[in-house]
Amino acid sequence: MISLNTSSVGEKNAIVTYMGISTTVPVLVCTPTSSFKIKSSTIISYLGSDNIVVIPRYINNIEITTLGNSVFQENRNLKKVIANNIVTIENGNRIGSNYQGAFLDCVNLASISLPKAIFIGDFTFSGNTNLASIILPNAVSIGCNTFSYNINLNSISIIKATSIDSEAFSYNIKLNSIFLPNITTIKFKTFVGCSSLASVIIPEVISIEDNAFQECKKLTSILFPNVTSIGYAAFAGNTNLTSISIPKVTYIGLASIAINLRKTYGTQNA
Repeated sequence: MISLNTSSVGEKNAIVTYMGISTTVPVLVCTPTSSFKIKSSTIISYLGSDNIVVIPRYINNIEITTLGNSVFQENRNLKKVIANNIVTIENGNRIGSNYQGAFLDCVNLASISLPKAIFIGDFTFSGNTNLASIILPNAVSIGCNTFSYNINLNSISIIKATSIDSEAFSYNIKLNSIFLPNITTIKFKTFVGCSSLASVIIPEVISIEDNAFQECKKLTSILFPNVTSIGYAAFAGNTNLTSISIPKVTYIGLASIAINLRKTYGTQNA
């Protein structure tokens, strides 16, 4: 006999009894399939109002692997999402002054599980002001503005990422450290306005684009042993920057590190 409360979704404990002996088994109760609208293997809209959503592996006998680009957008009820089989989150869009993103402006979202996700599209988590940490153990590609303006995000793990697009972490004012072992290019404004960022470990980076670390006021040192190119204003406004090690650099854009590089290299275009 199995005893399980299915009145709400999420992580539960089922009591399994056999021949008078009972044991507790962890189970995951999924959101009803009727709460989703799908197109092929993609969820294109969520019709419910629960604050916890567990995405089922199959809907109408179709394996679900993708979230559409506005599926939970501006959902104010959403606090937790478990999406253990999602591989792709579609790119969001900007249409005039309007934006799209799968979890864009889900201001109460505090927990997300995406253990199999490989591709995280543009604007996916932008404006998630209650999200403090996220682990994406298999994410390889991160789109533009994916985590922008997440003002409480202080911890992120994306150690398999090989591509991170522009403004991905812009204005995450509580993000204090980043470790990206496989990234070779830091795109335009990737960390602009991350005013608490104090530790940056990106050992394989070769190119740093314009404004990449602008206004990261807590950065005190830079160690990029393989960087050859630094773009315009890449470290502008980093008023506490005192130590710089970029031994292979061959190009430094205008205002990249301002007074710090002038002291170190005697160049007037930095």
